[in-house]
Amino acid sequence: MTTSNTRSRRATDEVATLVMDAARELFVQHGYSGTRTRWIADRAGVTEPAIYRHFGSKAGLFESVVVEPFAQFIDGYVAEAVQGQPLDSPAQELVTKFVRGFFALLREHKSMLLTIIAVKADSKDNSLDRIASDIGGRFADAMSMMQKLLLEQGNARHYRNIDPVATWAATVGMIFSMVLHEDWLYPVGQVRPTHARQEQEVVTMILHGISHRP
Repeated sequence: MTTSNTRSRRATDEVATLVMDAARELFVQHGYSGTRTRWIADRAGVTEPAIYRHFGSKAGLFESVVVEPFAQFIDGYVAEAVQGQPLDSPAQELVTKFVRGFFALLREHKSMLLTIIAVKADSKDNSLDRIASDIGGRFADAMSMMQKLLLEQGNARHYRNIDPVATWAATVGMIFSMVLHEDWLYPVGQVRPTHARQEQEVVTMILHGISHRP
């Protein structure tokens, strides 16, 4: 038999899910500043106060639906990459796996990532500024794990003069730019390289740049 508490809990969970689904769509479409909580409530079919009861604030809702899922995906992706790569893996295979995976990650979450970046640049809300800083810190922590992997793999292959911090920043920055600023990189009317071609070029540049150091 279903109790009143069970029905109440189910209703509460359902409201939270409706709000999160609506907020995710609107944040991506309009950005954080351009989205009103009233719009979220209308799309979710709930009252505006329900948003604040469940998430505390608009910033708290943004953290729940945009920042946290992206951060968790990054954490999981990096942990798998670090733990799953034996030192005797062929360099071509190792670099290709990372480049393809990281390109796919950024392409899938491009809209959310651009929203996070815009919030960090524009924020006048202290709580939101903290959230944006937190995601930057978590991403930096994840990248430090990949720097360690790069150094271990480089030492195993006797690559010389690897600076894991600078090398990793250049690698990640190149992929970030190619995904987030794609419209700036190719003249209007020019046929763009396929995703596979872009990935292969990055793999070639990384392998050549690391293995042919003076």
